[in-house]
Amino acid sequence: MGKVRRRVGAFDNGLGNYRDSGAWRKAMDLAAETLGFAGLWRSPDARRLGDRLSDLALSIPAQVAQAWQAPDLKSDPLPFFDHTETLLLEAETLLLIAVRLRYLTEVQAESALTLVERTRLDMLDMRPAPPSPAAPPPVIVNVTTPPYPVPPAPVVPSASAPISPPAPVT
Repeated sequence: MGKVRRRVGAFDNGLGNYRDSGAWRKAMDLAAETLGFAGLWRSPDARRLGDRLSDLALSIPAQVAQAWQAPDLKSDPLPFFDHTETLLLEAETLLLIAVRLRYLTEVQAESALTLVERTRLDMLDMRPAPPSPAAPPPVIVNVTTPPYPVPPAPVVPSASAPISPPAPVT
């Protein structure tokens, strides 16, 4: 198979082309590997699982590319990272189901599961830091007027004034 021609400057966000990212390359390997064994499953249930796994495996490299180019498009890349994380977790779950149902052996699934984990780790490395929370506005204290209602000061009788007894209650 010949080399696919790369457009100059296509999807370059200053960090390089998305095709140069480890996450995208691992996601492509995962797609190729998954399509290889999922296409061999013949029973209706295995076929349904294989079709879903194939759909996921094909979506993951596209999501990595979208996350990579999101800053160029002036869009928030975090939803792309979150969606990619969801796809990777779903792919991992389906691979484990395939092992449990004996459509795959643990040895067969190990390579694909490793690719899922390595793609996830590479995506975490690519993920931008969350924005720091805005500092709260400064508190301005007015020295002359307190910021809360002040009850009237109690009347304290002076030492020279006589203290009268309380009025009887009838």
